[in-house]
Amino acid sequence: GQIRSTALSNVLIVVVRYFVRAKYIDETLNAVLAQTFKNWECLVIDDGSTDDTHEVVKKHLIKDTRFRYIVRDKNRSKGACTCRNIGLELAQGKYIQFLDSDDLISSNKFEEQVRILENTTPDAIATCKWGSFTKSTKAPIVKPFRPTYFSTGNTLELLKVYGKYHTYLPSHAFLVAKEVINKAGGWNEKLTNNQDGEFFTRVLLKCSKIIFVPSAEVYYRKGADNRVSSLINEDKVKSLI
Repeated sequence: GQIRSTALSNVLIVVVRYFVRAKYIDETLNAVLAQTFKNWECLVIDDGSTDDTHEVVKKHLIKDTRFRYIVRDKNRSKGACTCRNIGLELAQGKYIQFLDSDDLISSNKFEEQVRILENTTPDAIATCKWGSFTKSTKAPIVKPFRPTYFSTGNTLELLKVYGKYHTYLPSHAFLVAKEVINKAGGWNEKLTNNQDGEFFTRVLLKCSKIIFVPSAEVYYRKGADNRVSSLINEDKVKSLI
């Protein structure tokens, strides 16, 4: 059955950062709204968007009080890392889900991963299958097997797989207890590229095990505008290194 506990310890916080994402964020927030796990709160962080994204978000705020809208303080640096840290500062729940405003998740993602984490050690993290999609893709393409699809009690094994197969896991594939993130530290706001690689490396070093949950999936949008991962200048290359 569905997990419907109202205990604060089970609340899952979704941190969605956006900047000029009106054409994507509605689909992303609908994916959160469709979750079979109901005890979540979604923090939508505005990174200074100049389009009509807020009007799209506003419709969700009216529709469901589990959505919260936060504008990044102008005195704080612009960027995804800052927005994610703002979400962490405001988060009161047990588990954290990071989700960019142009990516998607399967409707059972929260329920399946929370179920697993609730029945293991408190410093474990959960991963899942993932696929990608573009404007021309009719449906996300999820590969049934990737080198990263495994559970382990030695979290360094995942980093070794990253290097050996030149692969990765998108950040929204993870579900992490806030307690683990507190030990690892927040996002490095000085980085302009590969922030998720640096952040989740620290998280992996602070958790006891990785549990792969094959029944859940996440979907990465390729070709979206303003992707910070583009190596467009020397500073971003240095940040990546």
